[in-house]
Amino acid sequence: MVRIIHEFGKQHIEGEGDGLFVLTDKKGSFFSACGENLTKYNGLQHYDPQHGYVKSLERLSLPAKITTVINRVTNVERQYDNGAVETYWMSSKSLHYTVKNYHGQLEVVLDMRRDEKTEGRVYHVTHEDDVLLIRYEQEGDYVDVLAIKGVHGFTATGTWSEERYAYDERRKDKSAYWVYHAGTISVEGEAHLIIARGHSAEHATTLVQTANAEESHLQNSIEHYAFTEFTAQHPGLFAHTALDALVTNKPGEKVTGIFAGLPWFTQYWSRDELISLGALIRIEKFGLVKEILTRYYELLDKPLQAHYPSGGLLAADSLGWLAKRTLDLLQALDERGIRKKHFTRLELAYIKDRMATAVEELLAVRGEDGLVRNGPGETWMDAAFDGDHRAGIRVEIQALTLACYRLLRVLDEKWHEEGHAFAERARTKLYREGRLLDGVRDETTRPNVFIAYYVYPELLSAAQWKKVFDDALAKLWCSWGGLASIDTNDPRYCERYSGADDKSYHRGDSWYWINALAAICLKRLDAKKWQDAISQLKDACLNDLLWQGALGHCSELSSAKQQEWAGTFSQAWSAALLYELLTE
Repeated sequence: MVRIIHEFGKQHIEGEGDGLFVLTDKKGSFFSACGENLTKYNGLQHYDPQHGYVKSLERLSLPAKITTVINRVTNVERQYDNGAVETYWMSSKSLHYTVKNYHGQLEVVLDMRRDEKTEGRVYHVTHEDDVLLIRYEQEGDYVDVLAIKGVHGFTATGTWSEERYAYDERRKDKSAYWVYHAGTISVEGEAHLIIARGHSAEHATTLVQTANAEESHLQNSIEHYAFTEFTAQHPGLFAHTALDALVTNKPGEKVTGIFAGLPWFTQYWSRDELISLGALIRIEKFGLVKEILTRYYELLDKPLQAHYPSGGLLAADSLGWLAKRTLDLLQALDERGIRKKHFTRLELAYIKDRMATAVEELLAVRGEDGLVRNGPGETWMDAAFDGDHRAGIRVEIQALTLACYRLLRVLDEKWHEEGHAFAERARTKLYREGRLLDGVRDETTRPNVFIAYYVYPELLSAAQWKKVFDDALAKLWCSWGGLASIDTNDPRYCERYSGADDKSYHRGDSWYWINALAAICLKRLDAKKWQDAISQLKDACLNDLLWQGALGHCSELSSAKQQEWAGTFSQAWSAALLYELLTE
């Protein structure tokens, strides 16, 4: 454990944690590091339109112990027991690194893999003027070049070692890789490095020289953006910065979207994006919200899939979240009297027609007993294990369908009766004497009842919802302040995160976005009655944001037995729902 400080403006918060941090360039690339070999995803990861994600730098290593890590939002500082101080920040062009108060050697360790293969990997290292060029070849058909500017003294090593990554081993993922020790950079008091990747020596050199020439401008732009975008004393400050880091515009693509999570959910997932828009609406990013909503309406000729624009399983819940966030946006605009500024009548007519056609098609294809049936793996609980896949008529899917009806009703009153009848059928088939079933003919207790309330509270009366929530809390509560993803007495329940096999994923693991969402629901329904539960849920989410996982980022989930970060270390909907909770 090391000392952790979060600083922004006048805000200063201290505690302890592992010291893992992540920086993004908002163009798809990111850098993460920890004081130990935590995960193969540490290091400098580049988004490449041709090759996808490729890694280059494993780490820059000082022979000393880290004592303090400071998250300043725009940069991260690490302090060492020998007095050395490092600073890392990312621009849209490169990784920038400074070390001060240090005399000695700084080791450059590389892992420029394209994939899992270990054969045919060759590094060529040259040093000219103050630029270190590393040319990497793999099996003769793949070339990558890393340029490091600011190197005034370099001693080549050229050795290999096998690295073992504790977190990946815990996840039962591939956890041993061979890395290349290129050599050491001599530091006499201070060194400043700029690191960029290219497809050739000329390309990489041009990039790093340009980044060097523009460095002051790049740094000033990042600082200006941060202090314009984020309010230092805002209660949701670090949840906001966590979400903002995942708002991404990939090179060569015209769309801006929200990555589902780092390090491996580096795609736009329909449900994740749409769920996360609630926070962006509160932050008043109305233009971006409309842009994201619009591109999903453009896809409604067929059912929405998990990935944007296509890919993965069908996402049975995305249509409902699209409706929910559209109405949230319209209501926010109406509260400010600016709907006409953002939507023309023609655009609203387009939304109504696209949604109406999609709902009619949904009921024609997926309708069953007057409700909506989803297939295996199509809800947010999409990771099947041992036959447990949640196909059927599910509670949150009915509530999300009702969210579609509500949007249509707001745009055209003629939809009132049809929506009213659907709600009555849902109540009749899913509500049983104080319990809201997870699905027709499935009495398993899961936290999806909170999603149902969040998107369509009119489904039950306030008294009925209180009974439902009391029942759910009794069966799902984790002692540290989270909710398990299944009844803790269910035979499928896993008390600890099982890793990449997905066994515990929706059968025990506590999801931070659900925990924050549940706290919002409890607060809206009866803040006094559930005051302690709300406080514990919020505190656990903040504990994760500030001290566990990646500093200033929200983890995907935790084991149910005890709080510990697990899954991805920076998850969009975890940050988004926490922001909503903190601003509720």
